[in-house]
Amino acid sequence: MNRQPPKLAERFLAFYCKNEFQEEILGDLYERFESHVDKYGIAKAKRLYWLNIFKFIRGYRLKVNANPRYSTNNIMVKNYLKIAFRNVARHKAYSFINIAGLMVGLTSFILISMYTQHQLGFDKFHENKEYIYRITDGEKAFVPSVVGALLERSFEDEIVESARLIVLGSRTFKVKQETYMANVHYMEPSFLRMFSFPLLYGDKEQAFNNPYSLVISEKEAIAHFGKSDVMGETLTIFGRTYTITGVFAPIPKQSLIQMDYAVQMSDVPWTTSEDWTNDGYYTYVQLAPGVDVHQFETKADQFINTALKEQIGGKHFPILLQNFGDIYLQSEMRLQYEIGKPGNIKYVYIFMAVAVLILLIACVNYVNLATARAMHRAKEVGVRKVVGAQRQQLISQFLSESFVFVFGALILSFGLATLLLPYFNVLADQTFGTADLTRTEIIFQLIILGLIITVLAGAYPALMLSNFKPVAVLKGKFSSSSSGNGLRRVLVIFQFSISAFLIVATLVVNKQLSYIQNKNLGFDKDHVVRFATDPWAMRDQMGAFKNNLLSNPNIEHVGLSQNTPVFVGSTHPLKIDEFGGVAPIYCLYTDEDFINAVGFDLIAGTDFNSKRSVFWEYDTTDHKPSYIINETAAKLFNWSAEEAVGQNITIAEVEAPVQGVIKDFHFMSMEHEIEPFVLLYNPSRIFYGFAKISGSNMRETISHIESTLGEFAPDLPFDLKFLDDRFQQLYSFELRLKRVFITFASIAILIACLGMFGLVSFMASNRSKEIGIRKVLGASISSMMLLISKDFLTLIGIALLIGLPLSYYFMNEWLLDYQYRIHISWTLLAVAGISALAVSLVTITYQTIKTARINPSQILRNE
Repeated sequence: MNRQPPKLAERFLAFYCKNEFQEEILGDLYERFESHVDKYGIAKAKRLYWLNIFKFIRGYRLKVNANPRYSTNNIMVKNYLKIAFRNVARHKAYSFINIAGLMVGLTSFILISMYTQHQLGFDKFHENKEYIYRITDGEKAFVPSVVGALLERSFEDEIVESARLIVLGSRTFKVKQETYMANVHYMEPSFLRMFSFPLLYGDKEQAFNNPYSLVISEKEAIAHFGKSDVMGETLTIFGRTYTITGVFAPIPKQSLIQMDYAVQMSDVPWTTSEDWTNDGYYTYVQLAPGVDVHQFETKADQFINTALKEQIGGKHFPILLQNFGDIYLQSEMRLQYEIGKPGNIKYVYIFMAVAVLILLIACVNYVNLATARAMHRAKEVGVRKVVGAQRQQLISQFLSESFVFVFGALILSFGLATLLLPYFNVLADQTFGTADLTRTEIIFQLIILGLIITVLAGAYPALMLSNFKPVAVLKGKFSSSSSGNGLRRVLVIFQFSISAFLIVATLVVNKQLSYIQNKNLGFDKDHVVRFATDPWAMRDQMGAFKNNLLSNPNIEHVGLSQNTPVFVGSTHPLKIDEFGGVAPIYCLYTDEDFINAVGFDLIAGTDFNSKRSVFWEYDTTDHKPSYIINETAAKLFNWSAEEAVGQNITIAEVEAPVQGVIKDFHFMSMEHEIEPFVLLYNPSRIFYGFAKISGSNMRETISHIESTLGEFAPDLPFDLKFLDDRFQQLYSFELRLKRVFITFASIAILIACLGMFGLVSFMASNRSKEIGIRKVLGASISSMMLLISKDFLTLIGIALLIGLPLSYYFMNEWLLDYQYRIHISWTLLAVAGISALAVSLVTITYQTIKTARINPSQILRNE
């Protein structure tokens, strides 16, 4: 590795720094560089080296009078900057519009860039991330328990290590006299070795040496024990005593897997069984360096399906490998039942595009206004050329003005971003701090960005203004160039094409998410509360418990279930043909009243109140359990709902007749189609209660539920949630997308309108004499409004013809991610077009009326 600091930085130091200071400064910089290389790596050390070079700039160290040429150039630079500041002060409205546009654009860019960099940095801290892969079937994030173990035993040369992880939902904890509920991650000991989750206390290799060992997060240790070093302390989980053998260091925010409690799978014996029907295992393999992933994936797929066919038959079970670093921002492989809430690389691209577009609009404003002011600065340029100014000097002067605007806006935008950070955190549901804004990478990128914008935004105005012919200007024969007018037209079209696109995108995103929130889900999510129950403590008292709850007149129905209707994670194999073919069918264990409590629509047959028979998978007796399936499950056999009732189906090798069919309901995100589903009666597998309550006396009703639960399960913490809140969590990312997108799309449109306002102001000012003459000749205000605005409205019409079709295409592509979605109608496009025209007219109208109402004598008195 080349541990040398960047030579260009040293040459820059030699350029500006007096010789007597260079040796001492370089010595300090070398020491810091070596330290930074060891601590951060060579790439970051070089960036910090550059930053430190800039930090050593001090007035007394500068080569102010090193040679006459340098002194002359220094004086010229000071003159350029002085003139730039004078122009800013003299033309306040112009300066405000430019700086405000650039400031808002840069602020938006800074905040969005911080967010996208945060998203792109997920799970990068794991040392072996490039070799770790998750095994999936292409639909679900987990696979049966047998898959990982079978692959590790069969491919010892390719697989360094494998690890399985399973999350069984909330568990009841007890520490001394305190009880509470939390999720537990059950894992194989190899999981801690494979992933880089550091321990503050304890040893990864020995953390799970003994049964009933537990690794706890530092946050939870402090919350429940009052200290972080809790090695050897004990607590109980579901009545079983665990000893703490490790404490997690704070897990980075940029980790998809977030856990507070980890225990080994062997503590729950059934989780270690290797079974094709024992589903729900997040399975990871660490491949040896040099292994071809695609070749291994093909071999693993063939091997697993050969084993599957030999053991239970059934259809092909695809084996797909997904690199761990790609899971969070997956887009092509959108899987059900992720362990956390992943992002989407498409949305990162969308936000990055919006940030760039906002910045482009702000730059377009600068170029438009600078070229529009050409008439006002023509004589200044002519005089400068007559007294000997070279074109290069004029270009430098105008670029200096661009530098003042851009870096002035950049400094203001950084301060504004800091002030807006708390509001942005609420908007994006993040916890960014000032440290995230002041990272060296961010500062360095902003400096580079400022220089790029200075050149891009200032280059054309500088080249155009410096090209004026002094003779024509001073004779008064100068008029604005056709190329300048043409560029302004193109830029206005560009601005409002983007604005039209963003208006359509905002309307589509809002309409799709409103469709999701208001769509009939197939069950009642309003005024339904969910609360945890204790199936062991309340086993013989469930009837009395429900009757006690129903004694409150505001509680209409009470039912019990294994999980919520918006998170059905369990599956069983469903036999679909006489040849032994199987398909997964999602299942939910319930009691007899659950259907009424959540409002499922029974469209054929009877519910569990009419007949209930307990289901046990792989029951070898002739016992016939109760099956209530959904419409999609019936369609697998080409049955209507009525035809399905009484037909025999086989689930987990237990054959029994269908006794009822419920209407399809959405038990997963609308990105996925509704899958086959079955309700199974088994009160011993129930962990949650559901109550349908009226909207009146809500506080009293919840208090009644809490007191009743405390009476029947005194050690169980009260954990009540509304079902519609759980539904909102399912679409939390989409709802954040909606808020962020609407906010920044509005900002982009505002900046475009600000630029339009400034441009109309200058155009009206340039035509003020024409307007004065027309007024003297009797022209009305409305005719002059039409005169000024017609050119702009023509350009906006062209922009709509470009922006609307583009927005239709790209937003249709976005909607394809959802199986259940709206259709973009021409009405929606028309609304977007009218909105863009209305916003433009409002922007134009004020300035045109103001100019048209000026007394012509004020305009013409100097002629």
